[in-house]
Amino acid sequence: MIEMPVITMDGHAGSGKSTLAKELAKMYGFYQIDSGALYRTYTYFILKYLNENNENEIISEEIFQREEINNLIKNLKINIEFINNLQITMVNNENIEEYIRTPRISENIKAVADNINTRNMVNDTLRNLAGKYPIVADGRDMGTVVFYDADIKFFVTASAEERAKRRFLEFKEKHPHITIDEVVDQIVTRDKDDEKRPVGALKPAKDAIFIDTTGKNIKQVIENIIRYLQGSTSLRIKNFLENISKA
Repeated sequence: MIEMPVITMDGHAGSGKSTLAKELAKMYGFYQIDSGALYRTYTYFILKYLNENNENEIISEEIFQREEINNLIKNLKINIEFINNLQITMVNNENIEEYIRTPRISENIKAVADNINTRNMVNDTLRNLAGKYPIVADGRDMGTVVFYDADIKFFVTASAEERAKRRFLEFKEKHPHITIDEVVDQIVTRDKDDEKRPVGALKPAKDAIFIDTTGKNIKQVIENIIRYLQGSTSLRIKNFLENISKA
């Protein structure tokens, strides 16, 4: 049996890493895994608990000092399924994707993603998936922490100005009077914050391949990534690509 290959794509917010991971999943039959969905799931159930107990609906670092919150996290049974090789998050046999993709979740996710307990549980879940499927994982620390032994690691970046252009309409929906320069400032601030996080900080792996998407369309970037895959010395990557070509 062919061992399952692992590709990681870390990078800055708005660099295009999730889009690239999704495209590779579609083209080659990799399974795209989304660590953010797991942190969003923990965030959703913590907020749900607080709401049901008429408590403040803001998650802070201090909240993880509470025994009932840690028990809630520990006992939450999250199951990952895939539809067309894309990840679907399930809890108690219910697809909860629509509940975890809201602004309220986004506003509270940082403390959850920075908590060492939730981080360890998410990392364990992702590693278990890698034992079953050929995966492409995008995030901040996929190639440095979660899959430090991945077959091939990419670090995706783009200029702050380029990423601001991509995110401008999204930002403008929330803040109609925002300017492109303000979006650039927010992105630069986000970069610094991601690079200084206490756990899961954004940084390239020592053996990462840098992919700059500035001024390039998805087709151009994917063609570049494919060249790296085809030139990979990893036996798992080689065997996987050969298996695809024979199918």
